[in-house]
Amino acid sequence: MQFGVTFFPDVTPDVKSAQQYYAETFELIDFAADLGFCHAKIIEHYLTPYGGYSPDPLQFLAAVAARQPKMRLMTGAVIPAFNHPIQLAARIALLDSMSNGRLDVGFARAFLPHEFDAFEVSMDDSRARYEEGIDAIRRLLTEEEVTFEGQFHRFEKARSLPRPVQQPHPPFYVAAFRTPDSFEYAGREGHSLMITPFYMRPAELGEMVVNYRSFRAEGGHDPATASININFRLYCAESDKEAVERAEPYARHYINMFLEPLERWRDQPSAQYPGYEKFITAVEKFPYDVLVEQSFIGSPENARDRIAYFTDICGGEIYPSIDFAYGNMPLDEAKASLKLFAEEVMAKV
Repeated sequence: MQFGVTFFPDVTPDVKSAQQYYAETFELIDFAADLGFCHAKIIEHYLTPYGGYSPDPLQFLAAVAARQPKMRLMTGAVIPAFNHPIQLAARIALLDSMSNGRLDVGFARAFLPHEFDAFEVSMDDSRARYEEGIDAIRRLLTEEEVTFEGQFHRFEKARSLPRPVQQPHPPFYVAAFRTPDSFEYAGREGHSLMITPFYMRPAELGEMVVNYRSFRAEGGHDPATASININFRLYCAESDKEAVERAEPYARHYINMFLEPLERWRDQPSAQYPGYEKFITAVEKFPYDVLVEQSFIGSPENARDRIAYFTDICGGEIYPSIDFAYGNMPLDEAKASLKLFAEEVMAKV
């Protein structure tokens, strides 16, 4: 089983400058590479401390590619609704070319109202923009000349340059969170899955992944070739008790950063996101023990058992991304946790 590391900025400028955050994150990526982690992944968000230090995952990953010649690079994810497909396809191919074919492309619909408002994009169009954007990007990367007539984008005889190294295009992952339609879309289109099981019971996640494999088969795609990338928050310590106690303030810091952009859901519901207006209340009341259940927070033995459990409920091997430096955790503490995981878990599963 291969493991990577993922990063989700959750700090404010008064606590840590962007310059310091990037320098520390590159240091952690180098540390992870030395331990044998195979990919680095980062998200796209805007305008708040929740992800705001990562507005451009492709640019960030280009820097990673230059300093780490073997690690794969994963966008976790880019957002078609906020980017023109011609521009995004070209930038994807550029990074794939510069990295000699090491890019995995994760796409997401986005779900935060303030971002849609800032880009003057209706949330009610989010799924249509998402699916149209991915289709346009796929065609631009695989076809020599593309004429496209969509609901939101139209262009004639577009020849996207540069061309990607990986053929027919870099692997596509689509983010799926709580909406069954997202799992169905990913399966029928033959895309791989990118999942964050936050606020989702593991059994519920397993059921959706099994359904995804069925939809993949119905779409004519081999279920066995699916890659299931799952984000897991990590705090590894010698005992479960120590890990659970030490991780809690960092996890709660992350949740507090998440609550700020979620506030807009209270008075801005959308038919495209049924029930999300109630989501903020669920997050406010979210019990820490459930977060632990969804994470690798515990002893190495606990993490090994949890990996086996998630592999079983997902119906096959998973491709974990480890979030180990959240909540403004001190670097030495994050490194110690990751090193113990690498030596006592990753090396033994």
